[in-house]
Amino acid sequence: MGSGDLSPSREGVLGTTGSRGRAPGLLLTADLASPDPPPYRGHIDVIDPIRGLQGWAVNLAAPRNPPQLTLRVGTETVAQITPDRQRDDISDAMSQRVTAGFLFDAETLRRAAAMATAPGELITVRIAGTSFELGTGGPPVRAADLRAAKSLAAGQSNSPGHGAEISVDRILVIPGLGCMAEGWVLSPQRPVTAFRLTIGGVTLTARPDTLYRKSRADLLDAYPDAAHLIAQAGFVALFTGDTPPRDTASPTLTVVFAGGAEASFALPARLPRLLGHTATASDALLFFPALAAESFFPRFAAAAIEADRAALAPPVPLTLTQTPKTFIQVLPENRSDLFLAFETIATACRENLIDGLTLVAATDVTRADAPWLLRDLRASHDLPATMFAIPDTGQALALLPAILRATGAKRFVFAAAGLFPTLQAHRLAAAWLRGTAKTPIFLGPEPDPCAPPDPHAFPSSRCFGWTAEAFLRWSDTAPTFLGGHFRDNLLARATRAPTLCPNTVLAGRPLAPSAIELAVNETIYAAAAP
Repeated sequence: MGSGDLSPSREGVLGTTGSRGRAPGLLLTADLASPDPPPYRGHIDVIDPIRGLQGWAVNLAAPRNPPQLTLRVGTETVAQITPDRQRDDISDAMSQRVTAGFLFDAETLRRAAAMATAPGELITVRIAGTSFELGTGGPPVRAADLRAAKSLAAGQSNSPGHGAEISVDRILVIPGLGCMAEGWVLSPQRPVTAFRLTIGGVTLTARPDTLYRKSRADLLDAYPDAAHLIAQAGFVALFTGDTPPRDTASPTLTVVFAGGAEASFALPARLPRLLGHTATASDALLFFPALAAESFFPRFAAAAIEADRAALAPPVPLTLTQTPKTFIQVLPENRSDLFLAFETIATACRENLIDGLTLVAATDVTRADAPWLLRDLRASHDLPATMFAIPDTGQALALLPAILRATGAKRFVFAAAGLFPTLQAHRLAAAWLRGTAKTPIFLGPEPDPCAPPDPHAFPSSRCFGWTAEAFLRWSDTAPTFLGGHFRDNLLARATRAPTLCPNTVLAGRPLAPSAIELAVNETIYAAAAP
């Protein structure tokens, strides 16, 4: 099946919902005198039983004369059409106004699917009089799949549907809270008054204070006579219940109509995404753009932290040595910074400032270089050394209890990824590790002269020393934060009069947290602070 649109496609009901923003695959420099490739370009953007079959097609040899198209099932022609819609993305690519967009309506598409006589017959769109077929950006579409897609595109009603048709665009499962869902419902016979969602064996109800309706102008092509319904067809809501969901199995949406009648629609199993696994806190903004201002945000923040903690994988020891007094360096993921980190450690070793070393490397980045760099370091300096690998170095602080237990450490100094302790910092760290002080020590970078003063920048959880016993006792009840670090993670409040040593650490520029991560952490910090 030929195709002229090489732009990336978003997965639709049958994997054929394309992007309307651009059409970079027109290949305008093709040799139009050559039969291969032909002068036709086109793409199927949407194909499902509710919205019909939509796309575009042009004849590069005569851009102002749209080619006639035929909708086929197998070898049979079902309908013919000529593109009659302006497509700005196609016109921009060709630097002239062209009429390229077309639509075979939903009724025509369903009729084509019903005409198939063999299980493997394909639904195709061909330039009339040629063998050129429009591509879908995915696998060929079988008529049998299109008939079955009724349950995927509009839901499969398990009870009388009262003339309603629904589609759910996205579901975010939030363990410990509920589900966010967005979709649309057209109910020409009865008004819709409520929604329920059954997922993972529990039933949740759309909270009235979170339910809002919105226009779905994208349905006008499929439902040209329902403009008054389309203005309120879309819905977004947070679904909650007595028992929050724990998995994404068997999603079903129940629509409640005026008068108490109900209809249940089975949803595709692939639709829900699980927070902490296939989705992050930022994905919730697709449902509620002003999420931090919603009344349920504190509960969402707690659920996001819990999902983040549940997703933590334990550290994997690559080399393991008992190190009662250890300097713990989380290695940067940038390769150049990695070599710089080893050089600063080697300098401290030459000054006899490190008695034990624990390194934490990223599983998928520094894992390749860090072991042989550690081997070379140990060949030059005889010191007990341990190395762990973890998927996300930002979570090293949350995994620090497991690291301390594995190494048998009694006293430690910890430096997060992106921090490069100076020689002075190593001297202070060595003195603290070799001493008997019980109160923590905090090492910090110089203030950024280009940034506004931040009263919360120091002390920080990114570089500190403490006794393992006190830290483990504190970590049993301490909050965790998205991204691993937020201010001092309440460490500085764990004991009185910690030792503060600013201007002793060089710092790379950390990745700025997203606005939603910052809001979640602010909420958790404020709730946990005394």
